[in-house]
Amino acid sequence: MTYQTVPDFNISWSQRLVPLHNILDNWSENFWKQREYTRVWWLPYLKRAVIWSADQSDLPLRPPNTTFYGGKFGYYVYHNLLALSNYMPRILPWVEWLIFGMQYGFQPDSFTMTAVEPVRSGLLMDCLYSQWVNEWALPLSRGPEAIRRLSAWINREPEQLHNIPFDNHNLYVHCPVEVRVSDTRNHVEHTHTYPFLDPTCHSEPTLYLNATLYRPYGRDPPCRDRYYEAFEWLMRELGGKPHWAKNFMYIDHEQISAMYGDDMTQFLRVRDECDPDGMFLGEWHIRNLPIADDKRLVEEELGRRRMGLGWGDGVLWEGMMRDITGQGGEDGGEDSGARVIEFQDGENTPTTSMSMTSRTSEESFDVLVKGEASVYHG
Repeated sequence: MTYQTVPDFNISWSQRLVPLHNILDNWSENFWKQREYTRVWWLPYLKRAVIWSADQSDLPLRPPNTTFYGGKFGYYVYHNLLALSNYMPRILPWVEWLIFGMQYGFQPDSFTMTAVEPVRSGLLMDCLYSQWVNEWALPLSRGPEAIRRLSAWINREPEQLHNIPFDNHNLYVHCPVEVRVSDTRNHVEHTHTYPFLDPTCHSEPTLYLNATLYRPYGRDPPCRDRYYEAFEWLMRELGGKPHWAKNFMYIDHEQISAMYGDDMTQFLRVRDECDPDGMFLGEWHIRNLPIADDKRLVEEELGRRRMGLGWGDGVLWEGMMRDITGQGGEDGGEDSGARVIEFQDGENTPTTSMSMTSRTSEESFDVLVKGEASVYHG
């Protein structure tokens, strides 16, 4: 395996609040390529967006100013308003106006924030709180339609403006929706290679739409199921594919398999050659991929239960490897399996003894969760 790297460098970035129509009316590849890095945070109720853009720079380092929710006071005000909105969802448009007004200004272009930072920190984004993240990749050219239709549905505009067949009555969502673009065409054209399950577009740049929902104090927002069902339906209709590492929920393995066609067949062939017994397969893979049900080491779900007080909406997930001995147990039963315990949407603190097999995975997970926004730390 060969890694291509570049020397460390700094970036000079700026961000400002603009009306959403400024972006949609000027939507093109050129808009996204004016600077080396560009991303947008869309505020659906305000119908505005924050444009963040950056280039490599040799200027002296200059840290950004402290922002409203970047400080302790704003951080906890926002967190507790989100918690209150779980019981009073109608306040969310007002919360969006207040918090992002304090953060970026109450009027478009009221001020521009700038900084010069090392790229390793300048490209990072503070995710603030535990969250659900549902992100899809779709052709860049479908972006304006996707945003306009989702905006019309969220704001309960006439149905003919969105044609999304899901109930939006009394539904209020969190913000922002992240909008960003990548372009892998140059790599594909020069190497004629790409990952079998690559969700990006090969004929034009790829747009990523990321519908984030916060989990204040580990609690799930009441809008999640309806919002994500409608969001995923729209993404599929516009030719989108789900981001493999995010929380897609309303698509099955048959639909996913159809999205990838022969690439899915080739992926499963290579996967089975490398792991014929399913050592690296779990309940998630069985649910989302057309995996043959003949893997003796596949991890199967035994059950889930709410963790209760102090854990938010955290769930204890229990599973078992189907047959770790390869002998089906003395009586051919399930007892030959190795028990695996994980915490979903909750802090990763085990309360039960684990096998060596799962403990090794657990230690690796402890390293990863430090940067994982979807894990709740109370």
